[in-house]
Amino acid sequence: MFQTKNKFFKSIVPLALIFVFSCSGNHKKFELNEQILYKVVRIVDGDTYVLEDNNGTKEKIRIIGADTPETKHPKKGKEPFGPEATEFAKKYLSNKVVQLKFEKGKRDRYKRVLAHVYINDIHFNKMLIDSGYAKSSFYAPNYAFKEVFEASENQAKQSNIGIWGIDTGN
Repeated sequence: MFQTKNKFFKSIVPLALIFVFSCSGNHKKFELNEQILYKVVRIVDGDTYVLEDNNGTKEKIRIIGADTPETKHPKKGKEPFGPEATEFAKKYLSNKVVQLKFEKGKRDRYKRVLAHVYINDIHFNKMLIDSGYAKSSFYAPNYAFKEVFEASENQAKQSNIGIWGIDTGN
């Protein structure tokens, strides 16, 4: 009799726990899937956006490999071309549907999702660099587009566009 009860509890307790945790609260998890299209619901600045997945869950995204000048940094304040980079992102991404592609590192130290953003099959991270609104910038372990982005940055520098057209007096 004791063995029958013991077998019963061993089989029913895990099922009960799964049921309780799946039904408790309103915890939605942001879907990190390359097949899902995401809606851009807010532009924080040139390289950080808030996206919504098809479950209605919102998440802050930081693009990989491109760093735009700051607009809201507590110590740096507004940097030259920061507002322009933000406006550029708003122009191309606001309320648009995008696809994300990921590398090995999925989140940064601020818990933002790290991703490459594509709009109509155009790599937006690279587009920012091509247009002179961002520098190439890489952190381990995400280096997939390092050479491509550095070449784009060099071309923008040679063309003196965006941040590369600023006269710093040097």
